[in-house]
Order: sequence, then C-alpha cells, then structure tokens
Amino acid sequence: MKVERSGNGTSIYYIDDKEPTLELLQKLVDGNIEIAYDDGELQMICNEEGKMQSLPLNYGATAIWEEKLRKFYSNPAYVMKDILVGNIVICSGKGKLR
Repeated sequence: MKVERSGNGTSIYYIDDKEPTLELLQKLVDGNIEIAYDDGELQMICNEEGKMQSLPLNYGATAIWEEKLRKFYSNPAYVMKDILVGNIVICSGKGKLR
C-alpha cells in the first residue's frame, strides 16, 4: 500500500497488490465505505458520510476523480460538480473489490 498526502490533512491510499478487507477500508476512511467511482480498472472508495461529517476536501483525490470523469464523458471541458472529502482509497489491479 502506498500513501500520498493530499493536503487539508487528508490522504490517498493506493492498494494494488491484494483485495483489502472491509475492516481495513473502514479504518482508512474512518467510517462506512462507499464506492464513489468504478470504471472496471480503478475504484475510488470514500467515507459514505464524509460530507455530513464535514470532513475536509481531498484535493488530490477530487482531481483524479475529475480527470476520470472527463475521459468518461469524452469532454475535456467537463466541469466537476462534486468533491471527495476525507481519506480516499484507490484500488486497482489485484486490489480491486469484487
């Protein structure tokens, strides 16, 4: 697992070696999990109540999410209408949830 500090006291955890347990994911996002994005290759997992808990904006994860959505919509001018807050887990490769 690789960790990247994302500003505002938030982190992005990258998992690609093995599927994480529910307990690990809940610990990393500090609460119940929600899959915010899944394109089949990459999953972004956040705290399902992060906005209600007023968790801080995760700038790095929001930028990654926005770029993925721009490609999904095939629109380089896509304007993000949402944000990711708190710690985010990015799962890929063998780390994806099944």
